[in-house]
Amino acid sequence: MEYISPMVDVIFKKMFSREENKDMLRGLVKAFLRIDIGNDFTIAGNDLPPENPDEKFSRIDLHASCDIGEVDIEI
Repeated sequence: MEYISPMVDVIFKKMFSREENKDMLRGLVKAFLRIDIGNDFTIAGNDLPPENPDEKFSRIDLHASCDIGEVDIEI
């Protein structure tokens, strides 16, 4: 049986950015970052504006806002 790796950006985003999979994202953050973002968090836009006008925009895989602050995830 073949499978698609969640380490591929588009697959990772599909798996972890869906509202119905928030428990999976919470578990991932807790397992890898060793922080608990709680149950009340929002998956937000993933575009980061440049710090200086002459720089380009950046795009991360996932951005979440929670009680403890902001969490950016890049695979």
